[in-house]
Amino acid sequence: MVALNVVTLAFVLLHAVTWFGLAPRAMVLHLRGRRVPARAVLAGHYAAWLAISVFVAWLVLS
Repeated sequence: MVALNVVTLAFVLLHAVTWFGLAPRAMVLHLRGRRVPARAVLAGHYAAWLAISVFVAWLVLS
């Protein structure tokens, strides 16, 4: 059962990384008339993922 959970986690992480990699191509954001760089969109997604993960871990562990 643990092996299944590890494999599932690996595929979920792979999906998340590839999905976030595609996000800057799918979302064309403009700020003050200029296009937001792809790295900024990607960094925002990873920052939100980290913040939500920390919050959920805090909820579960406290």
